[in-house]
Amino acid sequence: MTLRKDGTGRDDYLSRTALRTERGWTDRLITNYLGEPDKTAVNSHYRTGPRVQLFDLERVIETEGRQDVAAALAKAKAQRAGRSASAKAVADKKAAETMADIAGGTVKLRIYSRESLERAAIQHYNQLWFERGEFRQVEKNPSPDFLARICVNFLRHQRSEYDNKIANAFGRTGKHEAIAAMREKVMAQIAKAYPWLADRVAEDVAERKTA
Repeated sequence: MTLRKDGTGRDDYLSRTALRTERGWTDRLITNYLGEPDKTAVNSHYRTGPRVQLFDLERVIETEGRQDVAAALAKAKAQRAGRSASAKAVADKKAAETMADIAGGTVKLRIYSRESLERAAIQHYNQLWFERGEFRQVEKNPSPDFLARICVNFLRHQRSEYDNKIANAFGRTGKHEAIAAMREKVMAQIAKAYPWLADRVAEDVAERKTA
């Protein structure tokens, strides 16, 4: 409970914020049943701001014991629960729509021969780093693991809808879950269409789970 100490050091006062967040009061109920504060104090967070209104705890407890006040507080609590449930239902619906838009449907990949894919991935890798202003070129005889990694990245970012889907998810409810689901679908399709990349896909998925 957040209490304000009075001049004698006693923790006998509640702020309006504490009344709302810890005891279920609303501003309207405070005005109707408690009225003016019993004292005010300097705002410890914003000393130049308005003074904090403080209400005597004993008076608050006594007021809460009244039948009409107890009923009003119970009604306010039920209304908050209803608004919370409604807000959750709306959020869940939006998240489901995002999931359907971003991760729904089938994943289409362009099919290359292994040689053509490796060549395209190398070219893309070199061009990407050139555009970023860094001279990173694939070595003459790159390792199989490196080749597999850049092939997977090339397919995901350049030959699937993955990047477009991420862009369309911006600012939407449930975007993180939808993007993760889309990524898993794309990776699974890459492993299916290119069995020789399946190990690299599995490693990538495992790395993201432990990140």
